[in-house]
Amino acid sequence: MGCARVPAMVALPAVPKVVKVVLYNLLLDAAAYMLNRVFMQYSGTAPTDTELETYAGAVNTAYGSNLIPLQGPGVTYGGCGAEDLSSSTSAVGSSADTVVGTRSGATLGGQVCFIISGEIARRYRGGHPRSYWPFGIDTDSYDAHSWHPTFLTSVLTAWGDFLTAIEGAGWTGAGTLSPVNVSYYEGFTNHTYPSGRTRPIPTLRGTPVVDPIISYVPRPDYGTQRRRVEYQA
Repeated sequence: MGCARVPAMVALPAVPKVVKVVLYNLLLDAAAYMLNRVFMQYSGTAPTDTELETYAGAVNTAYGSNLIPLQGPGVTYGGCGAEDLSSSTSAVGSSADTVVGTRSGATLGGQVCFIISGEIARRYRGGHPRSYWPFGIDTDSYDAHSWHPTFLTSVLTAWGDFLTAIEGAGWTGAGTLSPVNVSYYEGFTNHTYPSGRTRPIPTLRGTPVVDPIISYVPRPDYGTQRRRVEYQA
């Protein structure tokens, strides 16, 4: 009796002049790290490992100044890692941190999060890039499923200030830094396992598509992080 071959993991293709920043938040009630990725495109020269470590430290500073005030005491920011995606040998850097959220109040649970959408010119299935953040406490709620309009404004302002800070923290020769979305996949192929179960496997692009983010929109309804955690205890 034959068996189907499980698709192998393949390396993602290079994305020239783009740095991926991965930010970590520890959710105490879920005993899990929540990950978020921000992609920054640079117009100048590539960074060194040392320069990316310095840049990661600047991201931590910007996060602490602008986004920590949006997080309750049940969330601890743990720092970030940065990786130049130009090639498999390009620079990497990281900076650890431990900053507890300063927003006073009760959390809404480890699965509740705040969605920030990025607007791009290209249309595709799924609509727009989005990220899920551990922002907000009970008093930031408007009703059982949405955020208060005042909190939406606060998040948009703080997010804009955070981006301005990391855009201006580039290394010597970085040129202009600007946020982008990176699309690695387009479409899918159905794969059937020995059990008979069929699963769609995303099709990897030969060349990733990089879209400048035109603007950001805070979403009024609660989001859920579900599988967006690094591990679950």
